[in-house]
Amino acid sequence: MCTTSVKAVWKKQRLHTVQGNVSVYFLSVFLLVSTIISAFATLMQQRFAAILSLETAQKYQIAEMEVIQALKCALCTGAVSVSSSENTVYQMEISSGTAYVEITWPVRETMTVVYDEQSGKVFDFHAVRLDAEAQTDG
Repeated sequence: MCTTSVKAVWKKQRLHTVQGNVSVYFLSVFLLVSTIISAFATLMQQRFAAILSLETAQKYQIAEMEVIQALKCALCTGAVSVSSSENTVYQMEISSGTAYVEITWPVRETMTVVYDEQSGKVFDFHAVRLDAEAQTDG
């Protein structure tokens, strides 16, 4: 059997040999910190992608708005063809009730605009975004 002095020596030796436990503690803390950092990096990456997507959508919206405003102005003055404005480069062909537009700068897209000839109101438009198609194909 073990005497009290042998038990005390055994406890003392056991307390001094915890090197494996320190490694496990360090590993668990390291894994926890790595997981938190990677989750934060993924969140920031998603936010950055969303900001870039919103910025691109805003460029398209501004270009479309300028084209529609130019079309309304052309309908008031009776113009047959309109090309370019200050911030947007485009070519527009106006026919009865429909206008065909090709925007080349700052974004590339083609638009078909349906309007009323008498009142000059724009009812609907359909846009094909050529830059967006090139980004999804690649």
